Amino acid sequence: MCFLLRCLFVEKLRLRRICHRLNYSTSQQFPKNVFYKVNIIMAHTYSFERLKVWHDAKILTILIYKCTKHYPDDEKFGLISQMRRCAISVCSNIAEGSSRKTGKDQAHFYTMAYSSLVELLNQSIISIELSYLDEDNYHKIRQEVEKISNKINSLQKKVV
Repeated sequence: MCFLLRCLFVEKLRLRRICHRLNYSTSQQFPKNVFYKVNIIMAHTYSFERLKVWHDAKILTILIYKCTKHYPDDEKFGLISQMRRCAISVCSNIAEGSSRKTGKDQAHFYTMAYSSLVELLNQSIISIELSYLDEDNYHKIRQEVEKISNKINSLQKKVV
């Protein structure tokens, strides 16, 4: 507990120095309790946050959200919604699978993440054929899908 409090104090001082360099008043910009909340949140890293595949899936999710922003409004509850849910599902299943205790349970969630990834690829192919998605973004999505699918497969083999 003492070590954690000392780390929090050091982080508080570091944030104050940064604010001072940027000419922000710490009392106006960051109330005292915000310093402590920020540092406590940063004190623990979950297991899925250390997985490179989760970070890659998160980048793919952001890419999907940016690409689907320009789709026609009549696809709002169709293809846009489906693609975004698939992308989120990949990240979520990787995160949930990493928290499971047994290898079989972990592998199940990694299989679900892989399935959502393939479903997302299918929807990207349909999007390009409907001219909703340009070729550059399609190739970016396809490269990310390939990279993530390889990592999910190796992660799945590791836990079984």
